[in-house]
Amino acid sequence: MSPARDSLPRLLPRPLGEEERRPEVTPSRRRKLCDSARPQCRQCARRNWPCVYTAPPGVTSQQLKKERTENYASVVELIRRGDGVHAEQIAQRIREAESVDTAVGDIASASLLLQTSSRAVKAATGPPLRQYPAAASRPLLTSPYEDCDFVFEKRYDTDAYYRRVDPSLFVDVSGHDLPLSNWTKVSTDNRRMNHLLNLFFTWDNVVERIIYRPILEENARRLRRGHQGDYDDNTDSDFCSPFLINALLALSCLYSMDPATYKDPADPKTRGRLWAEEARLHLQNCTRPSIALMQGLYVMLIYEASLSDGARTLQYLTQCMDVYRILNDGNMNELADDTVPESRRKLEREAFSWCMWGMYCTEW
Repeated sequence: MSPARDSLPRLLPRPLGEEERRPEVTPSRRRKLCDSARPQCRQCARRNWPCVYTAPPGVTSQQLKKERTENYASVVELIRRGDGVHAEQIAQRIREAESVDTAVGDIASASLLLQTSSRAVKAATGPPLRQYPAAASRPLLTSPYEDCDFVFEKRYDTDAYYRRVDPSLFVDVSGHDLPLSNWTKVSTDNRRMNHLLNLFFTWDNVVERIIYRPILEENARRLRRGHQGDYDDNTDSDFCSPFLINALLALSCLYSMDPATYKDPADPKTRGRLWAEEARLHLQNCTRPSIALMQGLYVMLIYEASLSDGARTLQYLTQCMDVYRILNDGNMNELADDTVPESRRKLEREAFSWCMWGMYCTEW
């Protein structure tokens, strides 16, 4: 009995059928067969293939190839004309991109946009009306009073020529004439110190958020001393103290290049140093936690970090956070004094809330 015909292995391959004689269509060749018909090309529809590498609607494959070639040529030209750093940046961007074609297209489009905007600016501005030498500084300014360096304090009090100008010509930032000389031994020039403090409140956006200016200025005026430097750091208001005033004057010098604020006339980094040194002397006498102590410590932290070697920065930061936590854990009612008018107590509550919230935002 002969075995079943299909149970024996084939010794020779059977002849190829008609379908098997056709070469296999690779994905790359399959893309070549795709045409621009929508929504599916005829070749892919007949073979039930997904259309790949098809051009967007309204764009032929020839247009895509042309655009791709132009993009590559544009990037090559950028690399050829640019310096080594620019060429390396382009190559790095292409290496990091998921799609080389996309990266090349983006770079070429950005280059074209820059060229277009540059031409637009040149067309809008037109040729210069007059050529000035390179060394000329602000050639269009005809008066020193229009020079921003002059107006914004650089020559405000420093140039001997301009000291003959009527002081009423300058309109300083609005503020009160505070008797600051009663709070410091460094200077008796209240006009200069008030100008420095106004600079601080105008330009500072770091420390100013923890300073409640109305109550600070009110206390600086109200708590006047009979003799310069005759004060106690622990008997003043919670919102004003010699330590805080000297620290603020030191930090205000960051916004001034007036040599009168320098400890060493030849070293701009010593500006405000005299007030900072007096503030450190007053800090030794501050034993009671208060808003003014917390503020002064933070002011000194910023000053030392900006104009010093930073050796005391961490010390001021630690002390400031310690005082902040003590005040934050305390009871607000402890600050109330029945002998103080209600309007004043309301102002103190507002100031306390302002300063503590400002310190909270600064801490984070």
